Amino acid sequence: MSGDMIVRESASLAKTAVKESAHVVKKAWSIMDAASEKTHPGDYLSPKAIQSIQGKQS
Repeated sequence: MSGDMIVRESASLAKTAVKESAHVVKKAWSIMDAASEKTHPGDYLSPKAIQSIQGKQS
């Protein structure tokens, strides 16, 4: 392999790695964003219902 070819291949691999890293970050951000927007059970369930689900109701 010539030096020029090695440089081009290295640049191509680095560019691909950066694109894939950006894709992974966007995917993770999307998942975290969706989870943060999800309503909490306390917003639509009564405290008694939550305790019943958790098995804490006496």
